[in-house]
Amino acid sequence: MIANPANSFGFSLKLVDETPYRILVFASSDHPNPALHPKLEIVYRLCNQLVLQPDATLGKDAFVSSNIPNISQGNSPEFDAGAWTIFGAPMAIRGLLDFDLSSIPT
Repeated sequence: MIANPANSFGFSLKLVDETPYRILVFASSDHPNPALHPKLEIVYRLCNQLVLQPDATLGKDAFVSSNIPNISQGNSPEFDAGAWTIFGAPMAIRGLLDFDLSSIPT
């Protein structure tokens, strides 16, 4: 992610077991409570720490689902990783996160 950012597309959250009726729900960067926005904490060289917690303007998170693939369902206060059904047809839900790592020192 740091060595080759042009080929990094962030993190994808996926359940290990995508049997229907399982879900994990997370607050997105659009959530009204800023304390719940996605956060990446990086600790390096024993005492140095970098905390990345973007707001709704800078945050890049969304979720997609297999029933409407290739369409981001962004601008939601939450994003999910789950497995559900729609009228009995199974679908997978994947959460997507991307952090700007350019502020990590060399």
